[in-house]
Amino acid sequence: MNYYYGPYFRRPVQRLDQGGIPAIRSVAVTTDTTNSEVIYNISPCQFRSLPRTGIMLLNIVHSPASGSDSYAVSIATTATNSTTTTTSKTPLINGSGNQMISSEITQGNRYLIFYDKCTGVFQTINHIVPPTAATDSQSE
Repeated sequence: MNYYYGPYFRRPVQRLDQGGIPAIRSVAVTTDTTNSEVIYNISPCQFRSLPRTGIMLLNIVHSPASGSDSYAVSIATTATNSTTTTTSKTPLINGSGNQMISSEITQGNRYLIFYDKCTGVFQTINHIVPPTAATDSQSE
């Protein structure tokens, strides 16, 4: 019996293809009304097993509390029960370089994310915010 991959020890990260992109899903979501923030938690064991920098497929399987559509979104890589003690929250950045808000993230969608553990970057690759339409005064 191989105890390294048993039910009581951490399991290897699921990959989309042999040695390819890791697929990680959210394990919980916390809506912090004090700081106007939605925090998606991922498994710390799986995140630690990833290289320092790379891309991953994040599967959002949880939905935040209602009324949090304008809250900023962060990713937490440590397991805690309180939002005030979570020190590893990293803002989730969209393809345009701005922090994503909760209304841009939907349950059941998968996001291709570039991450860098050293600099604390979580940036979506497949989510580009469309440019705003020019008004009549700007086009004249």
